[in-house]
Amino acid sequence: MRVLFIKHDPSYAEPLGLMQLSAALKAAGHQTRLVFSYQPDLLAKVRAYRPGVIAYSSTTGIHRTYAAINRWLKRRTGFPFFAAFGGPHVTYFPEFIDQNPEVDGICRGEGDVALPELVANLTSGQDIRHIPNWRIRADGVIYENEVRPLVPDLDGLPFPDHEILYQADPYLGRFGLKRFLASRGCPFKCSYCFNHMFNRLYRGKGQIVRHMSAGLLIDQMAAVKRQYGLNFVKFVDDNFPTNDDFLDEFVGKYPDRIGRPFYLNLRANYVTEQNVTRLKKAGCVAINMAVEAGNDFIRNRVLKRGMTREQILTAASLIKKHGLILTTQNIIGNPGEDFADSLETYRINLDMGTDFAECFLLQPYPGTEVESYARENGYYADQTDSLRESYWVSSPLKFESALEKRRIENFHKLFSYLVRHPRQFGRVMRLTRWRPNRLFVFFQRYYDMLVIKRVVMPVPFSWKDYLINISRVGSFITNFILAEKKKPWESEGDGAGC
Repeated sequence: MRVLFIKHDPSYAEPLGLMQLSAALKAAGHQTRLVFSYQPDLLAKVRAYRPGVIAYSSTTGIHRTYAAINRWLKRRTGFPFFAAFGGPHVTYFPEFIDQNPEVDGICRGEGDVALPELVANLTSGQDIRHIPNWRIRADGVIYENEVRPLVPDLDGLPFPDHEILYQADPYLGRFGLKRFLASRGCPFKCSYCFNHMFNRLYRGKGQIVRHMSAGLLIDQMAAVKRQYGLNFVKFVDDNFPTNDDFLDEFVGKYPDRIGRPFYLNLRANYVTEQNVTRLKKAGCVAINMAVEAGNDFIRNRVLKRGMTREQILTAASLIKKHGLILTTQNIIGNPGEDFADSLETYRINLDMGTDFAECFLLQPYPGTEVESYARENGYYADQTDSLRESYWVSSPLKFESALEKRRIENFHKLFSYLVRHPRQFGRVMRLTRWRPNRLFVFFQRYYDMLVIKRVVMPVPFSWKDYLINISRVGSFITNFILAEKKKPWESEGDGAGC
């Protein structure tokens, strides 16, 4: 059977989950293809491929867009198809299928086995109503099924399907930066993240944190390097595996077989002298560490990070001691936060000597503990469908005043710049009082891209690549972040909330 994946937001980061599902489907004998909804002739491409299944993976905010695209395609393709939705939104907000009658099924949790089983049953005409992980619409009834156990051995999975992405976007195949995932799962309970909900959903269904063997990970990377080229590696694990067996094998094999600089995420309590020394020996040039909030109450009581200021500063000092680039992730606009609290997050980054500080506006995603906290304390009263596609523009929370909200939203756009240019503090503080505007949005995305390319990932690339990236970022801002251009599925009135 032909399965078509539709992706709305541009793939500046490889959609590794989608690529993994495509690999599983191909291993089972099916055909797959990826199209981007913002590219021309979406309807013509769907009609030409004529898939039996169209699959969407959605986070909250963009779920409305995918629902609208699906409604539009159901009306316009001229042939029947099974509309399958997966991803965080439907996993933690399964009522989505009740609200959208054009959706035929939603997959909750891991789809490595669930999606191929569904497609196999559709192909052979077998019953699909009772497949684990799925909620299925059939004969006017929605059938709910429990999730199956987690995939116990990641080494048993096929390598992610890079071909499906690079056929859809050849530029990404030629670009020297590639991303890889060595593990799945996170044991921590940060209130703003889906991981605590994932862990609750899978309680008693297998080990949450799993990782590939280092040897197989390197085999996967070597195959990508050989086929597509590779200049710089970013590992996108929540926390890169640091157990001794994995690191010993990784450090022993990576320099000879891959030999490219790499960048990874590491929680402060995993930043030890031994871990940093071994990672640097293997070729690590940068470590990203989530700070999230400088204020102790917000960081630990609201966001539930379970991390002291001393731990953060000690970890930062260790990273800098070894000559590695330090980047951070930060969240401002948290429930109960005022502008002075946001400045504490800025100042801890100065104390850390951060080289690049990425900043986000908190989004109270449905089912998370921070959403409950925000609602219970009067900081958030909107419905789930009010959340924007992108967290780069505005906050949905209530603040003490309109000016306080404006300053926080503007500071978010100028945060990374100010961390690198603290002498501009007075000027930036005046700018935070301005009316939020498109200029600040464009500035943030272009400035962050420039710093990442020049400081975090100093990989040589041509002026042509530089201009292509500028063009792609501009398209990303207008089509996705600001969503200024009207889409075909909106012209028929399909862009309403779900």
